[in-house]
Amino acid sequence: MSLTTDEGSAVSVTRNAQMATTANIHAPLGAATILHVVDAFFGTYEKALAWNESRKTRKLLWELSDTQLDDVGLCRADIEKF
Repeated sequence: MSLTTDEGSAVSVTRNAQMATTANIHAPLGAATILHVVDAFFGTYEKALAWNESRKTRKLLWELSDTQLDDVGLCRADIEKF
């Protein structure tokens, strides 16, 4: 940044420096919205994965006999909790 004797030029150089600093601090237009959309997508994806794992677990437990369930300390009513 060069200094000038003209007061108006020094002010405009200072303003340009401030605007450049401000532009570096703030996110680009729409970046926050994109971040929220991506977060929502990944949140939904993670919930779908958790639901599918629970579904698989319940299906496998339902396939066990009552004796096998008793061996692991469960009953048929406990399967619904998974």
